[in-house]
Amino acid sequence: MRHGCVRQPHRPRHWHQGGFTLVEAIGSIFLVSLLLVAALNAAGVSARMRQTASDRDFAAVLANDLHEEIVQKGYGSTSSGTIPDTLFISGSRAAVTTIDQYNGLTEIPPVRASGGAISGSTGWRRQTTVERASASAPSSTGTTETGVKRITVRVLRGTTEVYSIQFLRSRAWDAAKD
Repeated sequence: MRHGCVRQPHRPRHWHQGGFTLVEAIGSIFLVSLLLVAALNAAGVSARMRQTASDRDFAAVLANDLHEEIVQKGYGSTSSGTIPDTLFISGSRAAVTTIDQYNGLTEIPPVRASGGAISGSTGWRRQTTVERASASAPSSTGTTETGVKRITVRVLRGTTEVYSIQFLRSRAWDAAKD
């Protein structure tokens, strides 16, 4: 060994210090961005599902509230023919006495029977149809009085139906209630 010379360790020609090459860095960024996009998509789907479930729950409350109101009313007309549309412009439905009077009801936004606003119902719509149904095949409707009526309450958010409920009401129900 000579004096004054410091011996350097032998290094291979293509030796480099630890770290990423440009290709490795770009690959890592690409992979992380794919994972980020997938995570954001999953979060978006989850948020939409929560909103859809919340909308469906609220629509069910609106439909069932009107269902409970209608069930308390009398059967209505027992003569054959089309049940006329009854349009409620505004105000209380306290004077409504029969289920026939709900045919054609459209509320934008839905309101309580007293005419008061329902919190959170802006942008929602409730539509009701009352039809004469066949006693032997309730899914069939017509103009002949059979003693059975089918009531449909549809709840929409904007133009999209979110919830619908159908139920039957018979003339015999009035007799059984009394």
